[in-house]
Amino acid sequence: MDTILRPAGITTLQHTALAVLRRCDGLSSAEPARNSFVTVQTMDEMIIALESRGLVSRRVDPSNRRQMLTTVTATGVELLDCYRR
Repeated sequence: MDTILRPAGITTLQHTALAVLRRCDGLSSAEPARNSFVTVQTMDEMIIALESRGLVSRRVDPSNRRQMLTTVTATGVELLDCYRR
């Protein structure tokens, strides 16, 4: 899968994180980390990388200001749709 995703500039783990975030909008880093079998710290780094590419956006959780909630952007959805097959 890494070979297939290489032209998009993302890894298999980043693709998995995007897919999880698309299904369940507004998650913190902890939930996709559990689904991807990586640490929360690793997921945070992935989300920062995805955010810098405009594939996700983050906002402060109104019920827990120490937590950031992540949403896949239109660009991220487009990328996922491109590689859906």
